[in-house]
Amino acid sequence: MGHVSEVHGAGASAQVVVDVGGFLGIGAKPVAIPARDLSFMRDDEARVHAVTRWTKDDLKAMPEHRH
Repeated sequence: MGHVSEVHGAGASAQVVVDVGGFLGIGAKPVAIPARDLSFMRDDEARVHAVTRWTKDDLKAMPEHRH
């Protein structure tokens, strides 16, 4: 649903910035998600994926993250 572009902070207060929407990275919107709302898993090719209960529409509706 998106690509992790940044991580801010550490521990319970960490925020993961995910680029959502767009096509091939064009027009994507960065949104900040609390790291505590993500679960991480590794696939058969050793790539790490973040999983959340939020839908793509939920993420698109979030306010844009600004640095």
